[in-house]
Amino acid sequence: MKKKTGILCLIMGMVPVLFSNQARPEENSGSAMFRANPQHTGVYDTKGIAQPPNPAWKYPTKGKVTSPVVLEGAVYFGSGDEYFYAALLSGEPKWKFKTNGNIYSSPAVKDGNAYITAADHFLYAVNAETGVEKWKFSATGGRIYASPTVAEDMVYIGGLNGYLYAAHARNGEIKWKFKADGPVNSSAAIAGGIALVGTDNGYLHAVDLGTGKEKWKFSAGNMIKSSPAVADGAVYFGSENYYLYALDANTGQLKWKFLTKGPVSSSPAVYQGLVYVGSADFNLYAVEVATGKQKWVFKTGSFVYSSPSIAEGMVYFGSNDKNLYALSADTGELKWKFKTSGAITCSPAIADGVIYFGTEDNYLYALK
Repeated sequence: MKKKTGILCLIMGMVPVLFSNQARPEENSGSAMFRANPQHTGVYDTKGIAQPPNPAWKYPTKGKVTSPVVLEGAVYFGSGDEYFYAALLSGEPKWKFKTNGNIYSSPAVKDGNAYITAADHFLYAVNAETGVEKWKFSATGGRIYASPTVAEDMVYIGGLNGYLYAAHARNGEIKWKFKADGPVNSSAAIAGGIALVGTDNGYLHAVDLGTGKEKWKFSAGNMIKSSPAVADGAVYFGSENYYLYALDANTGQLKWKFLTKGPVSSSPAVYQGLVYVGSADFNLYAVEVATGKQKWVFKTGSFVYSSPSIAEGMVYFGSNDKNLYALSADTGELKWKFKTSGAITCSPAIADGVIYFGTEDNYLYALK
């Protein structure tokens, strides 16, 4: 049961496609989402915290708290109590929006809209300022654990019915839907004109954004709960078969695979020539992008389902041992750790020297 909970907090043709290590500033302006950007690199262009932090506040809910996002003076997050929350950066409530199912996904916010999915089968769009519903759709026909990804004027979301959907962000109208080979728990990464998403049947699919047609697919041979990250022409993702994979993003050809000692449900982060990922073997790994060789490994006291986040040369991630860890991105040296009263399976968000993260003790924490 612990493993399932951790997992839930948790996603070319002939002409060369160009990919960058981070999204361009204009691609991220006015938006926030799971793993920081549509490419899901996990890199935040903001101040980090190098010294042991002080708790600024914690926000109580009545359920496990999802990975938060921060934008324009507010932090947005979901909970297992069926509510979608917005809080001011002071920790004061802004609004809360009632769904009809537990929320396992991270929200996305762009152009005044906040998007969230719930176990009631719906993707919701609400006004980011007021929390009033703008539209919803239930075309997924089943529970949704994946987080929505917003790029340009589209929202991309997968469901347990095995489809990846592209919906117009303004009104929820479906542009296309792609039938994958199995249930989609992974959150889609968007880069270079394609959507990349994994399935429970072990395939990573690359789908053309314009047509909704498949460009290529790759079989990992086991479940892909990890959400892919795209950087510098490569896509990185983990599998339940204990491997971290690197593929050519244009062709799907395997570049390398790195073996851990446990299932990899954590979503990777990519930064300055290294890819970082957690494993159920209690470790966080830093692997060289160029070679697929381990640079360093850091051991925690329990499973690492949390997806690492990076800011100012520091890596932040949680463990089921209830600690949030801060390491040097280059060496893996422990800078500090912060103890909570609940397992940390979700991905921290970082903004202006404050780290926001949810726990399984039903709180959203802010450290500064």
